[in-house]
Amino acid sequence: MKRLQPIERAAGGLVIRRKNGEREVLLIDDAYGHVALPKGHLEPGESWEAAAVREIEEETGIRSRLVASLGRVEYPVMRHGMTIHKEVRMFLLEADDALQEPRHQAEEIQSAYYLPWEDAKQLHAEKGYMNWHWIFDKAKVFLDGGQMLRQTWDDTEPDTQLRVHKVRPLVISLLDSVVEEISATHPAIMSAYLQRVRQSVSTETPQDALAKVHHVLQSLPYPTVSRDALNTMIDHTLLRPDAGLLDVLTLCEEAKEHQFAAVCVQPRYVRDAVEALAGSTVSVCTVLGFPHGAVTPEQLVFETSLALASGAEELDVVIPFGAMVEDDVQAVMTSVSAVVETVNRLAPQAMVKAILETSALTVDRVMKASIAALAAGVDYIKTSTGFHTAGAHGLDVYIMQALASPAGAHVKASGGVRTMEVASMMLSLGVERIGTSSGVHLVRQ
Repeated sequence: MKRLQPIERAAGGLVIRRKNGEREVLLIDDAYGHVALPKGHLEPGESWEAAAVREIEEETGIRSRLVASLGRVEYPVMRHGMTIHKEVRMFLLEADDALQEPRHQAEEIQSAYYLPWEDAKQLHAEKGYMNWHWIFDKAKVFLDGGQMLRQTWDDTEPDTQLRVHKVRPLVISLLDSVVEEISATHPAIMSAYLQRVRQSVSTETPQDALAKVHHVLQSLPYPTVSRDALNTMIDHTLLRPDAGLLDVLTLCEEAKEHQFAAVCVQPRYVRDAVEALAGSTVSVCTVLGFPHGAVTPEQLVFETSLALASGAEELDVVIPFGAMVEDDVQAVMTSVSAVVETVNRLAPQAMVKAILETSALTVDRVMKASIAALAAGVDYIKTSTGFHTAGAHGLDVYIMQALASPAGAHVKASGGVRTMEVASMMLSLGVERIGTSSGVHLVRQ
């Protein structure tokens, strides 16, 4: 058995204070001659967030409070001749006392000090670590209101155009910072995503590919959306744990009657649905890793193989969103790739949709998860399972469509789409599938 590398986890952050009306950043000169941000090891049983606050205070004497998570970097380090896998998460924090000056621990770092924002950014660019150079740009977006994007999206505003107009500048800034982040932390994932865009829209450079994403952000929402084709966009869904066979058969009859795109059923009912829908235009969809995304890639391969053998034509796989909450982009890529590769090997005509569970993720994580899933080769990215705290949110769909469309992929909105008003908004944002257990009610409105 291959021995796993030991793992070393650390946390810290970019600490700001506002002094005399100016934003300043806490920096350290570390023991290796670099300008850095304070961070240190997690203690047993400690959370990432608690470790970040504790380590910053221990290294610099500055007490701070969390504002947002900035991201994660992983890299190998050598300890006593052994390669260790290091995982570091960094947070944006604000100093509790803007007048307090730092006092460093001489045995660990050379000095600690505040500098004005632009001076700190420049010094960090010159003498800092390359894999953290993106952190200032992302932190600035959050400080300018990026962490409040979902609240900025006004659900009481009936005009989707006005909703989008209000959030668009911050969305573009945040997306640009996320692209910079993934390019530094997971260059292979970013490269695979950009290559997919370039192939889809025939662009020559990565910059042109990103320009296509910006173009979609500027173009949405679409001004007019026809309701005529709504039936053919609905995935008629029944995933309640207490659903029985007769419920599934009724679902299939309704789907045939209304010419829905697909039925989405539990894996155990795939064969029954295939038989009930034989000769119709309705596809059979099932779910993998449902509803928590808490299975291994090997389990997903097994689930995928069984679903395809049972006749499923579409597979909705839940990403490991618990890992994504910890900014683990690679875990998303690995899990989704396992499904896509199995489908490509066993049934290339089958469709794969990645469920992001957006209500569990911050907006920047929705962006990162979307990029990872699209890089893995999915046909659709999908908002929700319907089993978490909330369903589809217009802001998330807006972002997902901007990333999916240039890559030749699509968006499925699911969870909470029960009225024509909500469905119309989702359609205006470019979704091509709506997952709902209220399909019949929806088309009769």
